[in-house]
Parts: sequence; structure tokens; C-alpha cells
Amino acid sequence: MRTRTVVPALVVIAGLALLALLGWQALVPRSEPPTSAAATPSGSAAGAPEAGPVRPRTPPVPGRDSPPVADEPALPPEADALRLAAYQEALAREDPRPGEQAFRAMVSAFMEHNAALAEQQAAAEGLSVDEVEELTFLGLMAQESQRWPEVEQLLGGSLDPERRTQAEAMLRELDADFERSMRDLVAEGGSTEDRWALIRSFEKEYRERYFEVTGMDEDLLDDLLAGDASRKYAPGSTPPPQDVEPREDDPAPALPRSAEPSR
Repeated sequence: MRTRTVVPALVVIAGLALLALLGWQALVPRSEPPTSAAATPSGSAAGAPEAGPVRPRTPPVPGRDSPPVADEPALPPEADALRLAAYQEALAREDPRPGEQAFRAMVSAFMEHNAALAEQQAAAEGLSVDEVEELTFLGLMAQESQRWPEVEQLLGGSLDPERRTQAEAMLRELDADFERSMRDLVAEGGSTEDRWALIRSFEKEYRERYFEVTGMDEDLLDDLLAGDASRKYAPGSTPPPQDVEPREDDPAPALPRSAEPSR
């Protein structure tokens, strides 16, 4: 079973602080720092030796002489179990998108586990906690959708590097537009309905353009969101009993999702 790791918070998606709360890798890479030597401070002669460190006269006092370590968001320890349970429940009720339901359950558990940070983030951005949760889902969904090795496995073949680059550039473009539009909307006192309409519009446009560029579709994306942990005990991947002899005849061909019998 593949293990997903949670990376400490690194950077904010395109400057929008909403996804710093996630503790996952940012979708838009940070530009590399300059490699040239730092400029010489004004008033100092070029090539002059730098002043050495100064020993403090008294030991440092924790919390006063150094900033306290900020709380970092973390995934709850039972996240995998919650995600698996949500997936199985979605299968039992024949939900058309069990992978997304499992993914949303994981995001909801994450938000609840980091409730104080979520409330701080919502207040800072002028949004509701529900809106921050939806943006958290969208950010992670978009990140998951660009895990190219997994995407290629689902597509059954390699994805042209040019199409990967196109999809990544498209995400950066949409994200920059969304950031600007949402900040303007909040500054203008836009209604809750207007903010949700903007969020839904971003998701709809990303999905449509992503499918067009990559050849993925809603069913394949749902399989991607399900993840290996959620699909571990799904009917199609449950290992056969060890005491049953394998059949000599060829296995039946796999059915597409639309033709699978009701679970």
C-alpha cells in the first residue's frame, strides 16, 4: 500500500494564504533565490571582514529572546481509516463519486483537527470556515490531479510532456485569476453567494480544461482521488482466498465503471 506523507507547510498557493493551512506542498513553485553574492552593505568597504557573532551576556529566555515555534497543521492519526470508511459507505449507497467522497472526508477530518488554524485563516482572508474548507479541497484536488505517474497509470499510457506543462501552466493561470478575483470580491463586500459562485466557477473551469488537456475524465479523476488506501478493500481489488486453487481458463475481461454491477 502506498503511504502518503504530509509535508510541513511550505509556501502559499500563488500568494493566497488559504492553502498555507494545508501542510501540503504548494501547487505553484516558489521562485529560486538568487545565487549571486549578497550586496555589500552601505557604508562598508568592499572586501572588509564581517563582524563576528556577539556572545550574549545572559542566557536566552524561551519565548522572549526567540520567537515561539508556530503550530503546524497536521493530519489526524485516524485520517486513513476515516477515508476508507467514507469510501466503503459511498460504495454501499452506490454514490457515483466514491473517490471524491472519501477525499472530502479526509479534508473534513483535517479541518476539524486544525479547527483553530482554520478559523484564523478564514478571519484573515475575510471568508467563512466552510469556504476555506472548500478551497482546501480544491487545492488538494488540483494537486492530486497533477500526480503524473498515477495519471499515466489510469490513462494506460504516457502523457506527453508538453501536455503536462500545459496543464501546470493552466493551473497557475487560473489560480492567479481566482486569487485576484476573490480578493477584489472580499474587498468590495461581496455576498456569500457571490463568493461561492466564484469558487464553483473556478472548479468547473479547471476540471473542463484539465480533462481537455490530459484526456482524463470524471471517472478517472474519481479513481485518482480514491487513492490506494481508500481502494484497498474495494471489491475489484480484494485478494482471493489463499486456499482457492487458481483457475486454468483466462480471466474475464475487466468491465468499465459504467458496466460494473451494482455494489
